[in-house]
Amino acid sequence: MDIKYSLLEESIGNTETLDDLFLFNLYFYFVKGGYYNIVFSEMVHLIISFFLFFFINFLITCVNFDGLFDLEERASLGDFVDMGQFFNMNGFIMICFILYLIYALCKLISIWKDIDKYRLIRDIYTNKLHINDDEMSLLGWNGIVDKIVKYYNHPNLNVYTISNRILKKENIIISLFDADKINIFGFTKLLEWNFIFCFINPMFNTDNSIRTDIIDNRRQFKDSIRKKLTVVSICNLLFLPFILFFMCFYIILKYGEQFYNKPELVGTRKWTLEAKWKLRNYNELSHFYYNRLKNGSKCAKGYIGQFENKIINTLTRLIVFIVGSFFLALMIITFINENLLIKLQVSQNKPVLWYLGIFGTILAIIRKMSNKKYIYYPSKKMKMLRKYIPNFPSEWETSENHKQILNNLKYYYQNKVIILLKECIYMIAAPYLLFRMKNDLDSIVDFNIDNMENHYIMGNVTKFSVFTNINVIQSNRKTQLSFINFKQNNPNWSFNNIILQNMSDTITQIFENEENDIRINRNYNPLMRANTQNNSGFLYGLTSSIAIRKDKQQKLYESHNLENEDNLIDMDDTETESSALSPTNNSEYI
Repeated sequence: MDIKYSLLEESIGNTETLDDLFLFNLYFYFVKGGYYNIVFSEMVHLIISFFLFFFINFLITCVNFDGLFDLEERASLGDFVDMGQFFNMNGFIMICFILYLIYALCKLISIWKDIDKYRLIRDIYTNKLHINDDEMSLLGWNGIVDKIVKYYNHPNLNVYTISNRILKKENIIISLFDADKINIFGFTKLLEWNFIFCFINPMFNTDNSIRTDIIDNRRQFKDSIRKKLTVVSICNLLFLPFILFFMCFYIILKYGEQFYNKPELVGTRKWTLEAKWKLRNYNELSHFYYNRLKNGSKCAKGYIGQFENKIINTLTRLIVFIVGSFFLALMIITFINENLLIKLQVSQNKPVLWYLGIFGTILAIIRKMSNKKYIYYPSKKMKMLRKYIPNFPSEWETSENHKQILNNLKYYYQNKVIILLKECIYMIAAPYLLFRMKNDLDSIVDFNIDNMENHYIMGNVTKFSVFTNINVIQSNRKTQLSFINFKQNNPNWSFNNIILQNMSDTITQIFENEENDIRINRNYNPLMRANTQNNSGFLYGLTSSIAIRKDKQQKLYESHNLENEDNLIDMDDTETESSALSPTNNSEYI
């Protein structure tokens, strides 16, 4: 259905007219902060790509680096820059230029369509829902959903059905990671994009609904994906030099300034892309999820920081003492004679000023990385972490094998520099890894189709995301956790009393068996594959912020007042996580 007719229809009597794409656009509009923010961010993205290409071309063709490196006397920068060579491109840069023109043209067309599309979305918000862009952040998504439900006045339209229809693609990917069906070592952004393009997008119609014909034509569907994987693998191989070239420059220009001004960022950590999918719950909207990850990262940082490596600490003190001594000596002689900063050559063509910069950077990095001190209290800190990331096993709070838990947590919460290096390295291996995915093609496709459920309201969805399916809830721990998390994020969501009673019985049984689960799975390792079909996974948790009694399980879902989580954050770890975790900078996950 054309979006113009879908959006501007005056009278809507059922949810069928509100297609999944329309709901997705409504949510995306909210997450991005309104019409002008969307258009402006798209334009900024295009300008950044434009600047990146021409700046790289300028550095390669116009700057005489040989002369700069051999400079011995005072000179002007203009003496080493020749703008007349700007269009004197070699073959490699010329191919890059052609590819960029194609990209820029496609991007401009996309921006033009977005301008038209989100102008209509703005009209919906303004004229029908009576919400302007400034009010959205104050009202919140739950408040917007209330207005949507009130305006369209349909009994089957609520926060649960809306969230599920928005997150159909994400729910499928979450189920694949939960079942360990994606066997890609080093899952990076490039591999994620290619995987979604080859496996997930072909399952959907243009209105963001899941195709029904793939069930009866499973073999043909597999053959089409197999051909697409072959083509995509070849394309990644052909464009590998250009992708690697631009990504390396982009990473250097984007993060170089950050690491220069804040050297301590070299030692910071963030959640890996694999962790972001494994730790996400079904029907968990991005702005809820990334806020949870952001808070969880603070606790994870505090947990990891309490384990000091005595050898590294001793070596650090040695490096600081030696480097600091040289730095102080050079500073003293510059106070005696400031001309020594540039004129005194400590080594060949390396003056005092150069060494002061190097030594100062080393000292700043080491001191910032070792500045924070954490009290050793692993059980308490793990409990604080699981309040935000309850997906981790509950036995982590009581286990004495802290070293194993630490290594498992570090697998999901890695150093930023390491993640960036992996992004570049695995670009080289991407063509091979994509071609190799043909071996897992049958397993992935069969899993998606076999676990598809035709819901009478939401259409085809993965059954693990259906909170009204008692059989699934009772058999799948991830769905149990997702149900509880969804209720916490949406306390006003009401559901059938029969479902409530069944869930109450299920939760009671879970609590009765949780101690046995912990005892049986003492040697649980999250790096090992979980046998989800045999239900060997954990209920990773009901948060302890809700008071629970086995004889009154219904109160779990009737409680609307959750404990304020701000007081759970480690006070020794007040540094906020990178803004990259904010939903506005992570629209690719929406």
